[in-house]
Parts: sequence; structure tokens; C-alpha cells
Amino acid sequence: MAIFRRILSLGRRARMEREIDAELCEHMAMCVDDNMARGMSREAAERDARMRFGNPTVMRERVSAEDSALGLESLWHDVRSALRVFVKSPSFSIVVVATLALGIGANTALFELLDAVLLQSLPVKNPQELAQVRVVNMDKARGNKFSGYPVVTNLIWEKLREDHQGFSAIAAWRQVDFSRDSGGDARFVNGLYVSGEFFHILGVRTVAGRVFSAEDDKPGCGLPGAVISYGFWQQEFGGRPAVGQKLRLNDKSVEVIGITPANFFGVAVGSNFDVAVPICAQPYLETRNLLNSSTQWWLSVIGRLDPRWSAQQVAAHLGATSPGIFASTLRADYPPESVKDYLAMKLTAEPSAAGVSMLRETYSDPLRFLLGIAGLVLLITCANLASLMLARTTARERDMAVRLALGAARWRLIRLVLGESLLLSIAGALAGVALAQALSRELVAYLDISLDFKLDWRLFAFLLGVSLLICLLFGLAAALRASRTPPGTAMKAGGHGMTASRGRLGFRGTLVVSQVALSLVLLFSALLFSQSLRNLLLDDPGFQAKGVLIAGLDFTRLQIPADRRAAFQRQLLDRIRSIPGVDEAANTNIVPLSGNGWSNAVWIDGHDSARQDSNLSSISPDYFNTLRISIIAGRDFNDHDNSQSPRVAVVNEAFAKKLGLGANPIGTRFWREATPSRPAELNEIIGLVKDTKYHSIWRSAEPIAYLALAQNKDTENTMQVLIRSKVPMDAEEQAIRLTLHDVSSAISFDFEGLQDQIEQSLLPERLLATLSGFFGALAVVLAMTGLYGVMSYTVTERTTEIGIRMALGAQRTSITAMILGKAARLLAVGLVLGSGLSLAAASAAGALLFGLKPRDPATLLCAALLLAVVTVVASLVPSMRAANVNPIDSLRTE
Repeated sequence: MAIFRRILSLGRRARMEREIDAELCEHMAMCVDDNMARGMSREAAERDARMRFGNPTVMRERVSAEDSALGLESLWHDVRSALRVFVKSPSFSIVVVATLALGIGANTALFELLDAVLLQSLPVKNPQELAQVRVVNMDKARGNKFSGYPVVTNLIWEKLREDHQGFSAIAAWRQVDFSRDSGGDARFVNGLYVSGEFFHILGVRTVAGRVFSAEDDKPGCGLPGAVISYGFWQQEFGGRPAVGQKLRLNDKSVEVIGITPANFFGVAVGSNFDVAVPICAQPYLETRNLLNSSTQWWLSVIGRLDPRWSAQQVAAHLGATSPGIFASTLRADYPPESVKDYLAMKLTAEPSAAGVSMLRETYSDPLRFLLGIAGLVLLITCANLASLMLARTTARERDMAVRLALGAARWRLIRLVLGESLLLSIAGALAGVALAQALSRELVAYLDISLDFKLDWRLFAFLLGVSLLICLLFGLAAALRASRTPPGTAMKAGGHGMTASRGRLGFRGTLVVSQVALSLVLLFSALLFSQSLRNLLLDDPGFQAKGVLIAGLDFTRLQIPADRRAAFQRQLLDRIRSIPGVDEAANTNIVPLSGNGWSNAVWIDGHDSARQDSNLSSISPDYFNTLRISIIAGRDFNDHDNSQSPRVAVVNEAFAKKLGLGANPIGTRFWREATPSRPAELNEIIGLVKDTKYHSIWRSAEPIAYLALAQNKDTENTMQVLIRSKVPMDAEEQAIRLTLHDVSSAISFDFEGLQDQIEQSLLPERLLATLSGFFGALAVVLAMTGLYGVMSYTVTERTTEIGIRMALGAQRTSITAMILGKAARLLAVGLVLGSGLSLAAASAAGALLFGLKPRDPATLLCAALLLAVVTVVASLVPSMRAANVNPIDSLRTE
């Protein structure tokens, strides 16, 4: 309570000091009366009293020592003094706070995004107890992999569920899109297949209804119910009671049995689920049954560790029991030639407190690099603000000298200036937090991801550390300068000195050099990333994506028998080709550069030992014309290449080169390795086409074998049609909608431009280029401002010197050259230091660049020239002001 009383007494300090003064006067009067009673004269009595009591100010401080024991009174005095200074110079305060807000806000926003992607734990009960199970050597697995996360087959999952030693409980899940439409424009929700104990293991409680139990997840369960997320509940039901209501998923009806809390998004960071259903419902919702296959890898496994076990112990146990698990889950559908690899696979366990995330692999390196760039901007900001604080301290030299002359301790002055810096840092940090929230939301919207931003101890520690660091970096130099001001020198100075203090200009010059050097690093990085993005956008993938529309069609609701689907697809494709304005159209199972892929081992007939991996793609006739892929030799597919004719293929140059087929492989036959659903197949090469990119724009051309889509035995209920048209895409989409509706209103569809899809895949690179460009521009502006300030300060300090030079006959051009020469020296030193730092930073970022060498001399020279131009512009106004100094006026000020 005493502390609170002291705090409350701060505002009543003036009254308390008056009371203390009155009490001291009363005690001195009593002492004088006592002395006079003992026979002293009044003068002697007063002198004796003053000697006993000493300086009244010192006595007053002693009396109030208890109230100031915690330093609260002194601190409050510093705060009030700093606030008065800021009120007297609002422009300075606004500039400093705005600059700090920009630097702190950018750093905080990036740290918040990095924290959400890489550091935060899942919003579940005791996330540190979670571990995920994965296959160690997954590259040897055969079959279909339905996820980028670690996956196992349902057979392996069932085996782990039966025996999960080391785990107190274990669960499985898989992300999936469920269709909500009944024809027309496709509408999807983010779904989850989950095991019965999934929510219980994670400790997720519902806000209404219940979650699944083990009884809900048994073979043949049908569709026992759905658990929906809080966000989906608000969006779909508007917060109205939803438990017991019906939903349509994949054209099936399901009842809502529960709603999860608002903060639960699943276990995949960066995505949010809408609807969860039991794993046993998969055959009911999809045409393929994945439950009994040893080649369908689709379930991710997560468990809660037994308190007596560590993740390392569980990993060792899984490694030891893996042979038995894989032997018991092997089925006849697994390719015989790969059985040995299957039986040699091993399982392991890894800590999974932060869940799983594709964002980590995609954005971790760019975000770390951007955070480093933002940190450099913050250093430049501190250097700039340090220059401003030094200038202000110089302007207040006489004030500081008076304080020292009156007995103020040097530490007291240092604390006073540091207090001002701390207040500015806190104000900048608060404004930066508000700015960071807006920037974070913009970044999430830009990246089109779902993230849970929350203020936790890491963010508070980051903000506190940044604020204190900024306070020290830009306030300490000014504080030390203020405490070292000789009172006599400052009191004698009546105007500008003959020459500027070399120490001051040297330190301020060092600040400018550091700004130039760091600005060069940021500008060089920005130019590199911008050129890298430009190279990616202009890179030739081997086909023309512009003007091509991707139409995703689903006619599952038509329930067309498997043997008639191929004919229906051809008829539907012909209807699309007949739409006015459509030049070409083709069907494919793999859209190039979509991120999807299909590969298998191939070998030349008669050379079984020389197997090579190749990418595959099943296409219809006119695919090459639609994408403008040149046919070098042979022919395209035609209507005669069907299920009744010999199997044929068109290959690209990389395929022919990898298999050593020479310049003309036409007529060569190659085998395609058996898959779980079909035996090995022999294909004859009928055409050779130019190389194109397949998986990603980052990769070079890879071997591709194009197969005739009409020769596939298992025709799907879906199509991916590539359409090239003369008309705008909006009009093209509308025409396709009308055509499909004429065929059947039960066909669902969605559209996307091929060029848009490719550009969307470059979001990490676009993020790097955009933000590094912003930070580079900001650094240049700050460097320009800092240099302008130093040059202006130099002119002001040397006004008398310049006046004498001009009085002695110096020309205006020589004065201008003198000022510009100093700026040039600072620039030269900064560029030399910055070049070394830039090359080191570029080497660290080499993996993020495309089509560029990290140490590109042309880009470095361009950045240096741009910075030099900025330096000249920043120095021009001060140098012109120096050249216009009136010698008489400058000497009169002395």
C-alpha cells in the first residue's frame, strides 16, 4: 500500500514541498531563538542555525528521501520534463513516433506471421504431448499419395490403432474438399476425415452438441453425423441452433451433431476446417473405397504421448515393430516388384506440438529473410533518429550546461535524455502494434491463408526487446553527449563556432555511413528479388498459358456407367469446342504447373534393367495445339487412338534424351511399370514434342510421356478442360456455363485462368519482391533524410567558417564543392562497406533467386548508382544554402 500512496502523492508534490519548507523554517527559527536565549546575537544565532541545518535544498531532499526511495518522484519528474519537451516541439515528436511506428510495425507484423507459421503451438490441451507418426522412407511407397503431409494407408492406421504402445491415445485425419452444390458453379467446403477419438485426444470440447466417439467410426458406418467448426456455423447458420440440422456433402445428407470452439482450426496450420466426418464414411461419400487398399496413402496419424514415454522412445519402438506392421498390411493389390521395398519401410514418431503445415516449407525461408530485412530497416531508423536526437541535444547545450552548473549529476542528465528516448520508443511501439495488426491482416489476405494471430509471451517479449533496443540505439549517444557538455564552453558560446566539432561530425558521419551501407544491402536485395520474380514471370515454360481457361467439370451426379464415360467426355468436349470464339479445347488429367503430378518407371522394350523415372500425363487430341506446344516429329493423338487400338504415346525431348532414343524416337516402344490398378503396359512412340515444364516453374524441363486419355481403362467422372478462346475469359465462362446447362443442370463446374494459376503459385516470390522493394525504398528515403540532416547540420555549424572563406574570396562553386565533397566521402565509405555486406547477404539468399547469380555485379552497380543519385539530391539543398551564405551576416552573429 505504501507504494500506491507514493504513486498517488506524485501529483501533490508541490504542496508537499511547501509544507516541508515551512517545517524547515520553523525548526530554524526555533534554533535561532535557543541560541539567542543562550546569549548570542541575532546574526551569530542565525549563522549558527544555518551551519547546523546546511543547505535548505539538501535538507528538503533528505526529508523527502522516504517518498523517493523507489525513484518514483524522480521518474515522474523525468516524464513530465520529457512531455513538456515534446509539447514544445510537436513536429519532431510526430516525425520520430511515425518513423518508429513504421519500423516497429513492419517488424512486428513479420514476426507475428513468422510466429503463427513456425512457432505457435496448436490451440489444444497440452500440445507439447503430441507426436505425429510418419513413414521414414516414403519415397519408396507405391500408389497414390493424397496429401503433402506425412501419410499412411488405412490398413497401417488400423494396425496402429490396435497397438499404439507409447501413446496414451492415437488418432488419424485427412483434409478433403466436400462439394456443397447440386450442379452449376461448384461450391466446396474444407472437410476433414477423422477417427472417432480425434477430438477427444486433442482435448477439444464443443460449444454445442457432441464430438465423435469410437462408436461413430466403425466399418460400414455410412454417414453417422458431422461436426462443424465455429466459423462455418456462423457463416452457414448465422449463429442459429445447428445441432440436428442437415447438410449436403457430396450430394449426401448428413446431420450436424456438434460445433467446435472458435479457436480450433484443426491440426494443419494455415488452413481451417468447416466440416468433419468419420473416416468410415469415406466409401459412402466418394466413388473409390480407400479403406482396404495397401496403395492408397491418405491418412495422417497423431497421438498423445504416454507420460512415461518420450517421442524418441516411441520412435525407437515403432522402428522395431515396423516389419511386423508392414508385413501384416500387405495386400495382393501391391505391385510384386515393389513388395521388397514395402516390407523394408519403417515408421517413426516426431514431436508435433505445432501441428503440420505446408506453409512452413513454402514460407519459412522467405519470412526469415524478410524479418532480417525489416531488422536492417529498424537499424537504419535508429541511426536516423540518433542523428535527430544529437541535433536536438546540441540545440539544448546551454540548458544542459545550466543544469550541470547548478549541481545536476551527469547520470541525472543521461537518465533525462534516455527517458525522453524511452517515451518516444513506447509511443512508437504502441503505434507500431496498431500498424502491425493492419499489416498482418493484409499479409494474410494477400497470401490467402487462415492463421490464428494471438498476443502471446513471444510477441510481448519481441516488442519489449525492440523498444528497449531502439531506446538505447538512438538515445544513448545523445544522452552521453549531453552529459559531457563542458558548462563553461557552452555558456561562453554566443553563436556558431569557427569550425565544427570533429568528434560530433565524425560520429554523425558514422551514422550516415552505416545508413548508406545498410541501405545498399536492402536496395541490392530488393533489386535481386524483383529481377528474380521478373525472370519467373517471363520464363518460357514451353507452352503459352495466356488466354487459356481451365474448366473443372464434375458429372458424378449423372451416374454414367464406367464403360460410357469416355464417350460422354468426347461429346462434352465437342460441345465446348463448338462454342463461338473457342479456338481449341482439350482434356487432360494433369494441368501443367498446377503442382499435381504423376510419375512411373519406364524402360525401352528389351532393356528391362535400364529403368528411368518419367512424368506422365493423359491427354486428348488437340492438347498440343491448345497450349501451342510444337510437334517436332510424328503426329498428335486422334480419334483412332482408343481403348481398342494399340497403346501409343507422345514424348518430349527430355524423355528421348534420358532414354537415349536420339533425335527421332518415332516407332520406339517402351514399357510403363505396373501400378496397383493395372499391369505393365507397352506403348509405341508416335510423336516427339518440345520440352515443357511440368511440376513447377522453378524446375527445368523434365521427361514427360503423354498418353492417350481415350485409352485409359478407368475413365473418371471429372474432366479438366483447357480452352483457348478469342473472347474475354468472363464471356467465355458464361458461354461454357450455358452450354453445360443445356447438357445437364447436374454438371458442376469451376473456372480458373492458366496464367492466373501459374502466377498464384509464385506467391512466396511475389511476397519477397514486394516487401523487399518496400523496405528498400523506405531505407533509401531514411538514408536520404539522414544525409540531408547531417549536411544541413554541417552547414549550420560551419556558417562562420563559410562566411570567412567567402570574405577572403572563395567562390560559391568551391563552397558547394566542399559540402558535396563531404557527402561524397560519406557515400564512398558507405558504398564500400555496403558492397561487402550486400554480397554476403546475397549469398545467403541464393536459394531464393531464379535465373540470377547472387553476386550479380550489374545489379550491385545499379543499386550503388541509385544510392549515389539519392546522395546528390539529399546534399544539393544544403550545399546551395551554404553557397548563398552572406559573409557579413554570418560574421555579425559572432
